[in-house]
Amino acid sequence: MVTEQQVREALRGVHDPEIGRPIEDIGMLKGIEIDAGRVRVDVLITIEGCPLKDRITSDVTAALSPLEGVEAVEVSVERKTVAVRYDPARVEEARIRTALKGAGFPAA
Repeated sequence: MVTEQQVREALRGVHDPEIGRPIEDIGMLKGIEIDAGRVRVDVLITIEGCPLKDRITSDVTAALSPLEGVEAVEVSVERKTVAVRYDPARVEEARIRTALKGAGFPAA
């Protein structure tokens, strides 16, 4: 039987198509359920009509299907509700990252 750790490792290769970072790193991975050979992954998106929803679903399915013990993959995509709080430190960090990226430094 596949383990949650194996699923998480496989999902490290699934990146948000717009941001280019693993979905877990940016808070899009809400949960993982494993029931025998069935794996359900709950993914959060920021807008209801996300045009990349199908891409994310197929990327998650493609990452998990080859794992030994996985017979079926179910991906649930739902809108993330966010309480936005202004944090000057995070704004500054984002500004610095953007400047470094523009200067040719690799993304951190």
